[in-house]
Amino acid sequence: MRVVRLVEHLDSNGDLKKVYDADVVIDSIIKLLNIRKGSYIANPELGSNILDYIFDLTDKHTINLLVDEVRNTIEQLPNVVVDRIDTKLTNDRKNVIFTISLILAQGLRRTITLVTEGEYIYMIGSE
Repeated sequence: MRVVRLVEHLDSNGDLKKVYDADVVIDSIIKLLNIRKGSYIANPELGSNILDYIFDLTDKHTINLLVDEVRNTIEQLPNVVVDRIDTKLTNDRKNVIFTISLILAQGLRRTITLVTEGEYIYMIGSE
């Protein structure tokens, strides 16, 4: 039997909303990916260095470095394992679309689709 708890979570507008654990984890992933590593003095390892890569998507090596950074950032969270990351460049070759398969606590599996846009990463899909 899989247990998924309903919890209250503060959203980006400062409003409390009820979400499921998996949704909180996915929200945390997106926040972590958008935090520049070193910006929190109390925890300088928190976040990612994605900005080091997203403006130079000219070759497979750089995209592989970006995938490694995404994986390492996500796996900073407890009870989250990245099962697979697939990438695709947008038609204009300026942004990357990530399809990330996750294994969460208690074996719960989720797949999220993220896209880089400028200095940020946004979620464009979840299943």
